[in-house]
Amino acid sequence: MRHLIQPATPAQRDAYDDVERVVALVQPALWSGLLAMLFLAGCVASYRLQDWRPGLLVALSAVALLLTCTIFSGAVPRFRYPADPFLYTVAAGGAAAILRLTHAASQRIDPSSRKSATGAPKTASAR
Repeated sequence: MRHLIQPATPAQRDAYDDVERVVALVQPALWSGLLAMLFLAGCVASYRLQDWRPGLLVALSAVALLLTCTIFSGAVPRFRYPADPFLYTVAAGGAAAILRLTHAASQRIDPSSRKSATGAPKTASAR
């Protein structure tokens, strides 16, 4: 079988550092705290906003996959990878909810920046 594997070419060896930087950037363990906070925010937003309720199914799927993998194989990170898309989806929902809340809060603080129904800024006479 060893004869089937070709040694890396010089160009491939030169690219190892670039590949290593990209791989290191997307390691879930590096972002675990932020990911957990955004996942929880996504769960809360899915619970509180009726239109976002399907997000609870995605969150439940992620938790069920994580628990199942942990029960059968222990807390081994490589067995968590099937749940990652679910985790990231709910975390993205959490980020969207935070942005939505931030935008709503900024609109309450500075009502002059609100736009009319046509998309144009409201004038003093239109209020």
